[in-house]
Amino acid sequence: MSPETDAIVVRRAEERDMPALEAFYRRHHPGRPRLHDMAIWRWEFIDNPNAGDEIPFFILECGGELGGGIGYVPVRLRVGDRVVRAGHPVNFFIDERYRGLPALRLLRAVLNDCPVAFSSYVSDDATKLVKTAGFVDLSEQLAQYHLPLRRGGRQHDRQGGVFRIKSAGIYALRKLLEQAIQGYCGLMGGKYRIESGKELPDGILESLVVQNVEMQCGIIKDEAYIRWRYAQSPALDCLYVHVWEGVSPQVLAVVHLDLARKCAMLMDVVQRSSGITPLLYLLPAVIGACRAAGADVLSTVVTSGEVAKVMKLLGFSHAPSDYRFLVFARDRTLKKELTVPGKWHFILGDTDRY
Repeated sequence: MSPETDAIVVRRAEERDMPALEAFYRRHHPGRPRLHDMAIWRWEFIDNPNAGDEIPFFILECGGELGGGIGYVPVRLRVGDRVVRAGHPVNFFIDERYRGLPALRLLRAVLNDCPVAFSSYVSDDATKLVKTAGFVDLSEQLAQYHLPLRRGGRQHDRQGGVFRIKSAGIYALRKLLEQAIQGYCGLMGGKYRIESGKELPDGILESLVVQNVEMQCGIIKDEAYIRWRYAQSPALDCLYVHVWEGVSPQVLAVVHLDLARKCAMLMDVVQRSSGITPLLYLLPAVIGACRAAGADVLSTVVTSGEVAKVMKLLGFSHAPSDYRFLVFARDRTLKKELTVPGKWHFILGDTDRY
């Protein structure tokens, strides 16, 4: 029998709740070690530069016992010529006894905090729940891209399985495309220079975020956000590749290296302004840096746009993603603008997958 709903309390989490949350995750989700790591929890919900004074996380209690929780990653979101406060709901896990209305109450606590929300990398059950709460499904805009980096390499799928890259012909064609684009960039002369490394240079993002307008809807990624999201993350091993024109940075790529699985994940691309030429320099440099680091495959999830176009030119395979992508807004005018096809810039690092 389900607990009485009037005995359930949904409240904002405090730091003192962290031991109980860790115990809850270990008891109900023993196979998810990321959830058990309170250093990641603290980074995501307390150290976040957009969090403010109140922790963006809510817990469900019944009779003083913790029965679930949900957080959200607070961001500033560009919607056309407006900037709004938004959130990405994450870590939505509950005791099986509280499915249904109690779980919906927990989700609505987040939506009361966020006039705009977007959701990705969600389960089937969570997808049904967020749709019930009013989210619009834009999953058809999201695609998975991957590129083998060496012949005969081993590629890991999302579930951790392994399959061998079999077609030498396809690999050779991809290499020819990569070399053709590098040749084209060579003919363009020395207008751009490329740098890469494990440290994010100071000040590089001040020039990039001002005009990052390829899409009308997307997270504003300033210096504080990028440093928090990638450089300060306890879970990531990042490589940064950037393209400069003179003393002016044009575009930055952030890659997470998982060398135990020989995988590289393109987490983010932050571009000063729309234009395909800097990306033609950037992405082959990313491929080369990942190959040199020992990765067998480079992959990402991204909405359509210039990044996707260049990946296709380079021979990346692509298919609809199973990460899903759903958006929510209480304001009807804002919701209409958020759901226009092709207006979003959304990429793997905007999810909580890594």
